[in-house]
Amino acid sequence: MKYIDLDNIEHKLNLGKHLEQNTNKSSLHIRTRNLLKKLFPLFDIFEECPIKVTKKQTLYLDFLIPELNMIVEPCGKQHYERISFFQTKIQFIQGQKRDRNKQVWACKNRLTLVELRFDETEEQWKEKLLKA
Repeated sequence: MKYIDLDNIEHKLNLGKHLEQNTNKSSLHIRTRNLLKKLFPLFDIFEECPIKVTKKQTLYLDFLIPELNMIVEPCGKQHYERISFFQTKIQFIQGQKRDRNKQVWACKNRLTLVELRFDETEEQWKEKLLKA
């Protein structure tokens, strides 16, 4: 799969080794994986795919379903508010900037980015995914 970064440089995404990974994932990540497998059983679902967003910045797509042109990002509370014991104010702002860069990157590459919030129900997640 080819894509363009925010500096307009073309890259190739190697998906070979990014099928399900079982290493230390959050409960939110595992819930998302299970739901995606249930909703889209016929599609390959890739996890933790590294992408070059700019020359200097690599980010990871939590889930990518290429056949659907869909990225799925489970978003914990730290994506929306600063968790003082977990992150400094600067780290929180940097995290928000990474999230915005990922959104712009997805749009530039004609991919739908679906964010699944920590405070939403599984039914709300299903609705978002099936509408995307």
